[in-house]
Amino acid sequence: MADHCSLSARQSPDSDWEEVCGYRITTPERTFTDICAIDGELEGLAFIEAALRAGYRKDTFQKYLDDRRGEWGITKAPKSACSGSLRY
Repeated sequence: MADHCSLSARQSPDSDWEEVCGYRITTPERTFTDICAIDGELEGLAFIEAALRAGYRKDTFQKYLDDRRGEWGITKAPKSACSGSLRY
């Protein structure tokens, strides 16, 4: 887990971070791409389905993927997204 956190912190721009209750965390969109890249497409699919059920909008995930095409972690994310409720 520590490797995942340090990797995200090193490679993610400030826009991939937000503060919640005093803790600095990655945005749901960045978390989705990290999960896909590190843990695999099935886990990414489970995350995005849960996020959409929790009220996150698929268009924000789609915009994130479109804006960051070619960056680390993005190549696996669209495939996971296609398997679920998000189309890429």
